[in-house]
Parts: sequence; structure tokens; C-alpha cells
Amino acid sequence: MRYDKYRAWFVFCAAAISLFASVALLVWLGHSFENFRRANARVVLELTRRNLQETLFGGMNKAVDLAEMMKRAPSDSALFLRYADKILKKEAVICAYLVTDNKVVSIWPKGKFTEEIGRQLREYPYVFSLSRLIRGPFVGGLVDLEDKGNSFLFINPMFEDERYLGEVVVAAKADYVLKELNMAYLRQSGYEYELWRVSPQDGSKEVVEASDPHIDLSDAERCTFYMPTEWTLMIRPIGGWISLRGRLLLFGGGAFVIILLSGCIVLSHITLKQRRQISSILSFDHETGFLNRGGFLEELKRLAARGKNEYTIIYFAMDEYIRLARIMDEKQRNEYAEHAMRCLRDYIYSPHITARMGEASYAVAIFEKMEMKEAGDIARGISLELLWKTRIKENREYIHADWYFVRCPEEGTDPESLITSAIKGCEEKRQRKAMNGISVSL
Repeated sequence: MRYDKYRAWFVFCAAAISLFASVALLVWLGHSFENFRRANARVVLELTRRNLQETLFGGMNKAVDLAEMMKRAPSDSALFLRYADKILKKEAVICAYLVTDNKVVSIWPKGKFTEEIGRQLREYPYVFSLSRLIRGPFVGGLVDLEDKGNSFLFINPMFEDERYLGEVVVAAKADYVLKELNMAYLRQSGYEYELWRVSPQDGSKEVVEASDPHIDLSDAERCTFYMPTEWTLMIRPIGGWISLRGRLLLFGGGAFVIILLSGCIVLSHITLKQRRQISSILSFDHETGFLNRGGFLEELKRLAARGKNEYTIIYFAMDEYIRLARIMDEKQRNEYAEHAMRCLRDYIYSPHITARMGEASYAVAIFEKMEMKEAGDIARGISLELLWKTRIKENREYIHADWYFVRCPEEGTDPESLITSAIKGCEEKRQRKAMNGISVSL
């Protein structure tokens, strides 16, 4: 029963550990997969950021070219219109402003928006004034220019020896700029995205473009860059870092691992139990229920490992039984077996184990420190109890037991050597008795 309880605890602990290990493996796989996808997303973010900045500050920013041309004559309206006609695309640009002395002096295309000529810079959105402070190219968007609709502003100041001359502002159609930025390729690549900037006027968040404005991207990977106001691009795989299919695969794999581990544990438990049963069967004598020689040796080793190293082995041999067993009937053999079992079981009250060492030999290991005389008295008493008489074919026959004992640790500590010594001592004792014709006591 004790072993069954230990085995039950072992199975429970093994199942708990396997469950914990499977959950830990599942979590680790989930984190590893998410980290892998985040690493890929960071690469995509960096490539997209470079493309955005190169596009907005590169070929699309015609304000830089116009400002460079207008440095020699920053207030020449006709020259501004002529240059603008050459470099600006009418289908892409809403209008262009030439600002000098903080007021609009010219607007392209010629003949449109003429009512704004002469308007003060402070009457326009705040971003019109930033390039003077930033002292470099500036991209602002999305900006609502009243009747002109949403637009991106490309602003470039003009300086001469640190003296502010004015600025050129090109307002491009928002749809055109967003198309050129080609943010849609992120969606095609399997990412939700959101591009937004911090308003230079009040610090609020202004969404420039989003794949779906209703999706929460708070757990997305993001990168921040400056043009020169702060812009942020956020991306996340469609369906999340671990998609529904991925979660199903992970949970399915985890369940498979748990089932596999549980099956292995149960199978190991069954195998171990069967081995114990087989070992138990092989360790016992089926007629008497006592241990056999192999089982006796293993039990002594097991008990010795637990610190029980003081014991006495008493070996009994009944030579007459081997001769008489051939002529006894089954009933008589069973009677003698029961007689021997009863004697060996009932005579000793100290902790002990009993074994049938052979067809006509038994051994008892008594776990108690004994002196030579005490051990001899017990052995002699048991041998007298084992004396058995019967009648076979009208002849009275006797079966008596010869004996010999060894003590541990006085005569050794190895169980196998002690058993061998007891058997050898008993054999030598019987030989001396046969030679002398008398009983020899130890």
C-alpha cells in the first residue's frame, strides 16, 4: 500500500510537472513567435521611414528648388510665377505662395486666389511660420486651407547671411501625396498601419493616414521621426502579432504535447507497475509465499540501503526432505510445507524476513543485534520446531533441520557474501556430522 501511495504521488507530480512544462513551452513559443514578427516589423518600419523621408524631402519637395531660385529676387512676383510654371505639376499642386516681409506677395497659379495677395502670414495656419524658426525645409500635413481642401505644405525659408528674406510654400494635394507615399503597400504586405504627427500648434495627435481608423494599435511597433515636427508610424500584422490560426496551432500543439507527455507518463507508470509485479512474482516462492533466494538477497540490500545493517541470518537445510519428497504423496508434501511455514512465521517475534532458499532449505534474517549464544539458542529452537515425523509405507520417517548462522556486521556487511557463508557453513557442519556420526553444535 505504501508503494502504491508513492506511485500515485509520483504520477500526480509528473502530470503536474508535464502540464506546467507544456504551458511554459506554449507561452515560450508564443513569445518567440511574437518576437520574431516584431523583429520583422521593425525592419519594415525602418525601410518605410526612409522611404517617407526621402519622398517628402526629395523629389516631391519643390519648395526647395523654388526658394533657391528666388533668393536673388525674393519679392519678384513675375519671376516666381515663371519659375513655378516650369517646375510645378498642376495636377499635383494646389497652389504655391511667395512670402516676403511676413506677407504673401505672389500666388501660383497666376490668376487664382488673388484675394490672398497681401495677406499677413499670421492669418494662415501656424505651420506657415515655423520654417523661419526651424531655418530649414519643413513638411506640414494634413492642413486644411479653407476652400482649397486638405493639403501637404512643403515650406522652405530663404536666408542670406543669416538674414531672413522670406519663404516659399507649396501646397500639394493630400490625395496625391499619400498616393506617392504608397502607404497601401503595408496593407498589401500584411500590416495594419497608422501614420500620425504631433500638431506644432497645440501638441495634439493628427492622423495623416490609417489602414483602419477603428483598430486599436496600442500594441503595435512604432518609430518616430522628425520633419522637423514629430511624426510617428505604427504597424502591426493584420489579425495581431499571433493570428487566430497561429493561436489555434499553438494551442493545438500544446494540447498534443500535453496528451503525449501524459500518455508517456501513464505508459511509464503501467510499465513500472508491471515490472514491479513481475519482480514480485519472481521474488517469491509460489508454494510457501516466502521470498526466494533472489528476493531474499534484494530485500537485504534494500533494507541495508535504509540503514538496517545489524542482523543475523540463520540458514536451515533439510536433507531428508529431498529424499523423502520423492516417495511422499502430495498431501504429505503440503503438510510439511505448512508445518515449516508455521514454524518460521510464529516462532520469531523480532522484525525479520523469511525465505525459501531451495527445495529443502530456508533462511531467516532477524533484524536485531545478537550475541553468539543468543543466536545459537534461537537457531536451535527453530530447528526443533521444524522437526517433523510422518509415516511412509508403514515406515516412520523424520525430517530434521541442520542450521548455521552468520551475523552482520561482525562477519561481513555484503548480503550476498553472508548468505554464501551461511550455506557453506551449514554444508560443512553436515559433512562433519556425517563423518563423526554425531550431532555437532556450533
